[in-house]
Amino acid sequence: MPADDPQLNERVTQLEIYFTHLEHRCQQLHDVLLESARRLENIEAQLRSMADRHVQLESRLAEPRDPAAEKPPHY
Repeated sequence: MPADDPQLNERVTQLEIYFTHLEHRCQQLHDVLLESARRLENIEAQLRSMADRHVQLESRLAEPRDPAAEKPPHY
């Protein structure tokens, strides 16, 4: 098939268009993946912070209290 074959040129053009669309879609998927990873990192950081706070609150609640040593709120 010679290079000036109209059918060949049309097929190559269609393949180039198809490839361009695929390339664009891959870039969109890549962007979504990066955004998802960023959001997941933020959620993990928040979860770690909440877990740390939970541990701190549990340790405060586990401390023994002496009600006789505490002043009532109206003093």
